[in-house]
Amino acid sequence: MFTVAFGNYNAFFPLQVLSAMHHASHQLRFFLRSLCSAATFALCLGFSTAHATPIVDLQNAVTEDQATYLCGGSCNWQQSITAGRSGQLLGITLYGAAGTTGELRIGLGDGYVTGPWISDVQNAAMDGTTIDLRAYNIFLTAGQVFVADLLNATDSVFGSASAFGGPLLFSNADWGLEALAWDGALAYTTYFDDGNAAAMPLPPSWMLMGLGLAALLVIRGLKSRSVDANSCDCRAFDDAKMSS
Repeated sequence: MFTVAFGNYNAFFPLQVLSAMHHASHQLRFFLRSLCSAATFALCLGFSTAHATPIVDLQNAVTEDQATYLCGGSCNWQQSITAGRSGQLLGITLYGAAGTTGELRIGLGDGYVTGPWISDVQNAAMDGTTIDLRAYNIFLTAGQVFVADLLNATDSVFGSASAFGGPLLFSNADWGLEALAWDGALAYTTYFDDGNAAAMPLPPSWMLMGLGLAALLVIRGLKSRSVDANSCDCRAFDDAKMSS
């Protein structure tokens, strides 16, 4: 028997009210279960899509006041780089005058490389902004030599007198020059993912996981207090109708 007390008066819930409560309880539980499923999915997504942590592999960065200015335009600069670790080449930073862009090609091999190119980035920033290479899936082993080939720069790029990273070759078709060795190196930084940096879940995933756990607790509470309107004892309601 279900009653609600109003002072000294006991009013009986009509069957329709009980049925509506039962239906609303099912709807709430469905919503909370959906929230739990979304939280679980988001948690998995957080683990799987967390970006790899870039690790500096090689660095020959120079400030503008320390740099040797290397010509852009038809000047073609090719820097040999020896990978210091095994893993995926995530990106490379090239340094130059503010706003400088150009074409960056990555190729494998030692010495002068004319292709094939495993990446070819048009309008690549060459002013200290990191060039994202993740989409090219470039995987290298420690000690493997690759080249960064720069051409069609809109302004000067920076180099240094250091021979760090291997020889720098210079070509200029307009001047009839090809693969001339230059005693220096490009200013650059390379970034790798060597697989040792554990991916962490994204913060929104933790928040959704917390909501999902809370939803599970609420569902459990609803189950313990659920009312089945189809099997309820409605004799009190019938008695009330007869007495009226």
